[in-house]
Amino acid sequence: MGSRAFLIKQISDNSYRYTYAHCGAGKFKQLTDQYYHSEKEISDEDIENRFQEIWQHSKEKGEEIQSATSIDEIVDVEDICIEAYIIQDQDNQYHAIFPTISTKVNVAVTKPLRSINDLNNLRSLHRQISSYIRVAENQDLEEQAIREGVRKAVTEYRRNGLTALIEEDESAQKRVFNRVSRVMV
Repeated sequence: MGSRAFLIKQISDNSYRYTYAHCGAGKFKQLTDQYYHSEKEISDEDIENRFQEIWQHSKEKGEEIQSATSIDEIVDVEDICIEAYIIQDQDNQYHAIFPTISTKVNVAVTKPLRSINDLNNLRSLHRQISSYIRVAENQDLEEQAIREGVRKAVTEYRRNGLTALIEEDESAQKRVFNRVSRVMV
């Protein structure tokens, strides 16, 4: 995972505020590194604290805070520049979307972040899918075969039913909220 992210705050069902965070994805990644590889005690509240810290830093750096009526206006699974979308919904719950871009298949995985473990598990699945796609493309597998392999990996990973796959032609809004948090209809 790289560093660039969009931080998104859901204000209401049809209102979002978002900003670009140059090091946002990397800073969220560091939470799991600190949780597993240091003596620092990382709690689940650190997800909220990190989100607020990065949001404030982006504002101080002069990043524009923009508005949207749907996550679909913000999330672009095919944007090679953004490595993560971190969403704070109107119930103050957090969700992450990690896209994987390749020459044949562009997909993303999403999951609500109820704990540091959820963030770590999503990051792990994202790495697994990225590696699979890279190897599959190097072996010149057909696009459909690669997509089937990605779907299988997500299906096998989905222990609690909360992880969802977003493909290029799908609505991120529906996959994040209808599938995961059931905030929206």
